[in-house]
Amino acid sequence: MTTTYPDKNGRFGDFGGKYVPETLMNAIEELEAALEEVSHDDAFALEYMTHLQEYAGSLRLFLMLRM
Repeated sequence: MTTTYPDKNGRFGDFGGKYVPETLMNAIEELEAALEEVSHDDAFALEYMTHLQEYAGSLRLFLMLRM
């Protein structure tokens, strides 16, 4: 039997959970619901991928921050 973690609810095994403070759970669940709504939208996917390419691990951003 192969198990992939985290599962669709963000849990790790029988006793695992999301590792965020309890006070943030409502905000996290709201964010997850909003992401689920837009995750099948091609325009969102294009904008998201553009931001990832521009900012996530971007050498240009790193160099700009060091200016």
